[in-house]
Amino acid sequence: MARPRTDKPPISGDRIVPATVRVRSIEKDIQKVVTKRMGERLGVEGQALPADLKSAIATAAAAAARRSVELAVTTDVNEAIGDVTRGSVLGKFDSRVDLARKGLDHIAGSNDVKQIMTRRAEMLAEKKKALVLLENLNKEPEDAEVHYLAHTVEEWQYYWDIRSPAFKLSFTANHAHLVPEGIEGFVKALDFKRVGEVRLADCYRNGHEIHLLPGKGNVDFGTMFNLIEGKGYKGHYTNAFGSLGDMLDGRDYLVDRAREAGVRVD
Repeated sequence: MARPRTDKPPISGDRIVPATVRVRSIEKDIQKVVTKRMGERLGVEGQALPADLKSAIATAAAAAARRSVELAVTTDVNEAIGDVTRGSVLGKFDSRVDLARKGLDHIAGSNDVKQIMTRRAEMLAEKKKALVLLENLNKEPEDAEVHYLAHTVEEWQYYWDIRSPAFKLSFTANHAHLVPEGIEGFVKALDFKRVGEVRLADCYRNGHEIHLLPGKGNVDFGTMFNLIEGKGYKGHYTNAFGSLGDMLDGRDYLVDRAREAGVRVD
């Protein structure tokens, strides 16, 4: 039962304890216990919890601590902890934690955050009936501020063990043209049953990231179509260059290159 609010601050001996000090003290206790409990539910150490869950726990702990002091709801830390784990701030995580728990039996007790986050992403995508496409990204110059992961075959393969039907690969051919493996190397390595989309633009071999109109770079689209179709690809191609008008006009050029290479075009 909540105690009535009072305008008189609690007194410890002859010293008034500032509300901010009491809030921080209660907040730390709440956060510590809730983190431990969430870790136990997921089968991992509290420090290995996903960053967004840690952030939500911190936010909820701060809110519960303020409520317990400002409204004089309770000075019992255990009651405040219950407020966090049952409250609306963390309530939205309950289904996610339970969902993740079902898929984490095989890594119970593991601190492998990569496995936890990957499996969690799979189950969330499946639950939402979403199709997530993982793309091979583009190479950046050596002195660029940002360098993307997954721009080589070796790096992209890091994601290929995700076997959920909610995840497929998006093969951007012009990005492959920028790195030593080239389009041929990527196509050879890919299982095209896992590919949900092929993205097209022109560029220069081993050059810089740029999405040119077909024919303005040096991608051999005829050879590319032969390689991809030869691997049994049955999906769609997406133009990724210029304006909408450019992409519509570019279809004719690409179809002509495919026909010239002997690829059947329906």
